[in-house]
Amino acid sequence: MEGLLKNANIPLWLRVPGATVPITGAPPPYERLPGMTEWAPREMVEDVAKGLRGGQDVEEIAKEQSGKGLLGNAAMAGLTGGFGGVLGGRLVGGEKAWEPFKGVLSEGLTPSALRGLKRVPLPMKLLPLAGAGLGIGMAAKNWAEQAPHRQKQTYDVARGLLAERVLQRDSLSQAMGHELQTLQGVPHQSASSLPPLVISTGD
Repeated sequence: MEGLLKNANIPLWLRVPGATVPITGAPPPYERLPGMTEWAPREMVEDVAKGLRGGQDVEEIAKEQSGKGLLGNAAMAGLTGGFGGVLGGRLVGGEKAWEPFKGVLSEGLTPSALRGLKRVPLPMKLLPLAGAGLGIGMAAKNWAEQAPHRQKQTYDVARGLLAERVLQRDSLSQAMGHELQTLQGVPHQSASSLPPLVISTGD
């Protein structure tokens, strides 16, 4: 589970009372190119760069980015809400509510441990479902409200990529100019100073 969360770039750190290992995730990386007004997710920067290289219009890329990320956000929010519900069920039901899960944690998914899950109290069943549903609903609402901002970020990233391209071009021009100046400063040998050409006649 922990490896899956890290690979999915989900910023999550949870520790359920009674569990021996906390569940952690890695925060998504952000970047800010020259000319950008704010930080943007690295995934967005890579997507915009790929789209521009493929000849897409910025408007088309911005539309794609505005509709992206719903499933990831909903999954993260649902997972967080579900674990919040587990925490609530643990607090409401006390040690008895967590007791059936101890067998799974210690024995694994054995038949006896799975049979013990039948004794899970009702709050421990309902609260995680309610928490997951609430998390998914809030994530969907927030995702819809942030669509204009994602479009704005896309234009910002496109400007940053253009500025970076201009800077790279200027740096290349300066480097080439320096090399030409260096070559022009090297004295040319006259023809008379060159060593004579020796041609073998085979004698």
